[in-house]
Amino acid sequence: MNTRMRLICATVALAAAVGCSPEPVVVEAPPGQVNIYRDDWGMPHVYAEREEDGFWGLGYSEAADRLYGILFNYLAVRGELASRFGEGPTDIDGRTSPSVRMAGTGAGFYQWGGPVDGLVEQDIHARRWRYLKNARENFASLSPQVQANLTAYVAGIRQFMNEHPNRVPAWAPELEPALVAAVSRQFIMSGVGICDQLLGSAGVASARDEDRRSGLAASNAFALAPGRTEAGAVIFASDSHGPVIYGAGALLLGARIKAGPIDAFVVNSAGVPIGLKGHSRHFGWGITEGPRFPSDCIAVPTLPDDPTAYTVDGEVRRMIVEPYVVDVAGGDPVSGEFHYTEHNGVLSPVVRREGNTAYVVSSANMGRAGAAVEQFRDMLLAGSSEELDRALVNRDIYPANIIMGGSDGSIRYIRPGRTPIRPNGADGMSIVNGSTSATAWPGIRSYEELLHVVDPEEGYLSNSNISPDMMFAEPKIDPADYPPDFGFEPGFTGTRQLRSIQLLEGDGRFSFEDAVAAIVDVQVLGHDRWNRAFGALRERFAGEPALQDPAFAAFHDELTNFDGDFLPESRGALAHHLTRNTLRETHGEAAFPLEMAVHDGEPLTGDQQATLFAATVAAHERLKGRPDGATATFGDVYRVGRGDVREPSRGTALMTGQGMISFFPSAYAPDGDSGSYLSVGGARFPFIVQFTDPLRSMSAAAYGASDDPESPHYSDQSVLRGPGELRSNYFNADELAGVVQSSETVETGIGVASPGA
Repeated sequence: MNTRMRLICATVALAAAVGCSPEPVVVEAPPGQVNIYRDDWGMPHVYAEREEDGFWGLGYSEAADRLYGILFNYLAVRGELASRFGEGPTDIDGRTSPSVRMAGTGAGFYQWGGPVDGLVEQDIHARRWRYLKNARENFASLSPQVQANLTAYVAGIRQFMNEHPNRVPAWAPELEPALVAAVSRQFIMSGVGICDQLLGSAGVASARDEDRRSGLAASNAFALAPGRTEAGAVIFASDSHGPVIYGAGALLLGARIKAGPIDAFVVNSAGVPIGLKGHSRHFGWGITEGPRFPSDCIAVPTLPDDPTAYTVDGEVRRMIVEPYVVDVAGGDPVSGEFHYTEHNGVLSPVVRREGNTAYVVSSANMGRAGAAVEQFRDMLLAGSSEELDRALVNRDIYPANIIMGGSDGSIRYIRPGRTPIRPNGADGMSIVNGSTSATAWPGIRSYEELLHVVDPEEGYLSNSNISPDMMFAEPKIDPADYPPDFGFEPGFTGTRQLRSIQLLEGDGRFSFEDAVAAIVDVQVLGHDRWNRAFGALRERFAGEPALQDPAFAAFHDELTNFDGDFLPESRGALAHHLTRNTLRETHGEAAFPLEMAVHDGEPLTGDQQATLFAATVAAHERLKGRPDGATATFGDVYRVGRGDVREPSRGTALMTGQGMISFFPSAYAPDGDSGSYLSVGGARFPFIVQFTDPLRSMSAAAYGASDDPESPHYSDQSVLRGPGELRSNYFNADELAGVVQSSETVETGIGVASPGA
């Protein structure tokens, strides 16, 4: 039976009050036990002698922080969302994020956040792609240690639920270890919407734009070589961008684990303790989105009298048919059949039919649930570049850009996913003829064949969701040297990457503090185009009454003289952002082409100038209506926090054509009817590590370490955003000892082998 063994001094303050001095951190609990510490920001630090006990502790502690997020993710991969919440939309017991209207690289605006909708379709998708079924099938083939880790992690979650039944939602699903591998697979199965994208009215351009919005949405990552740092050691930093809330909780949160050979700070999604991002004592890594083509859309002619029969090279083959039933709360069940072909050696589901043509998606990641869990563990264990290469060789981790830095002084960029070998130079963005074996993949590209950049002479690496040929001031990678399906978009870049090059290029040496300042940089390139557009309004509308008002004239001056830094103390940032928000909110779809014209340096039409002037006047009126309107700055109106917490924010993600987004971005939604705006997306969980001895590690959650609204750590880290600060991860035990807020040793209930067994 799992029992709490002892409770050490609950807080440092209490310890002092009762004459109990802070105890040293015990970095190894004996087999069958785990030590769980909480630092002053509420982050869990898990120490155990055995790996599986440590993973039990992760499950137990993470359930306390993010139980709703864990259970929602598990319910999603089971394909049972509709059975609990109906067709949707649902706010999942009030835990979803407010929605924000974003401007992307396509034809208009799109939404981030908001209530979760389309639950029947999500359930069908999860079952069609066999997330949980495949994870169950593959579980026994995982290494014994990984099986033990996942089993222990889920057992820790279950124990927390048993101890706190009042915290368990009525919709909680049954738990099993395979769920961990299933959620991991859900995130890694990219590109499976390719048929809908290619067959849609916008065609290939739509597919490429959609790829930039999918998955983790966006990210920054950079690494500095030893020759570019004052400490003479690699500095690595990563920051995932997108909606902070995914489903029923924060997409990413951090934890410290030292258990068996694993000694790491991990940044993971709820319910998946695998090291999606983070660092060990030897290497750190982070992922940034970018086009990749692990899947093909295949057109399969079927027999006129049998839609489940098709031919390949004249030979009749039959699809695998699997019936399904999706239960819907408050509605009738939805039933149907999944049909699969076996193109390219993998089950390839039919996702669309037109007449006698079935369109199937063939993915190089199909059937490999659990493989990423194994690979991420190997990465956490790697102590040298050679061991890291061996860990990466299976190519099962998230298939986008990855930047890494290590204690051995190495920095590297790779595209680590599974990329098919396509015959005849196919680009991965064309519909494939499925009636002939001539279009079949001969195999998967080897690790050695993938795109690698190792220890560049520039002394840094950076990728902010751009084409790999644009990572440096002077391009050093020629896309023509690579196959067309390697995800290049020659020349494609954005303001975040251009700003990172400004920050990192040259021969200057970075202190750790300099690197932190780079992570939270909020200078936006291209703001001068908007300054000119606003400036042109003065001449065009010189006779308008608004411009005779000194207060409005001062507001207009802020717009024309804005320096591009979206800092909380900036009056110019407030004028710019509020005017842009007002433009979007009051002028609908007319705003997007106007914004794109400014972004592209094109002159505004007379009507567009009139629209922009009207938005400027309206924004000033909104500001005048605030009690602090005469003195308000950006951080007074643009805030971050949840629950009752509201702190000044920084950064922007106005995002037009990859422009007007700061390196440290923030996307804002109206904060009710307060007249202010609340950050609901952008920088989700930046972290940084310097591989000195002792190692230095810092991070910042957008809100806090806990998704529990009753926790004091629900939004306590929001205070860091305005001043651009990160918190220590207390990676070293002696650092942690002075800030321990609670500590417990818990029996895991995991058997201990008898001596000699």
